[in-house]
Amino acid sequence: MDIRDFRCCSYVQHCIDGLTRIELGDFELIHDGSRSISEYSGIPITKEWIERFGFRESNSICVGNLENGYENEELLIDSSLYPIISTNDGCFRFGNKIEFVHQLQNLYYILTGKELELKN
Repeated sequence: MDIRDFRCCSYVQHCIDGLTRIELGDFELIHDGSRSISEYSGIPITKEWIERFGFRESNSICVGNLENGYENEELLIDSSLYPIISTNDGCFRFGNKIEFVHQLQNLYYILTGKELELKN
């Protein structure tokens, strides 16, 4: 993993702390050499994680509302974990396959300007 893959609030796996969210202090510890980026790894994305973020399943596609001010715009994740944007103008598949939880979080933030929070 590259440090640039993570943002504050990214869910990651830490070799000692286990499942955790990266906070500003973690970046400071990495920067000053107290911790190494190799101590952190991405959490593989699963259907369970996608549902925990509030996406619902519909015909093998996970659907999540984009709370970005546009009506009827949704983020879909197909069964092969590729992101799709659904708008009034149609559906557009884009980007790379989502492999890790932090990638879904980053994508959601880019599209909405808001953090993707766990719903349950």
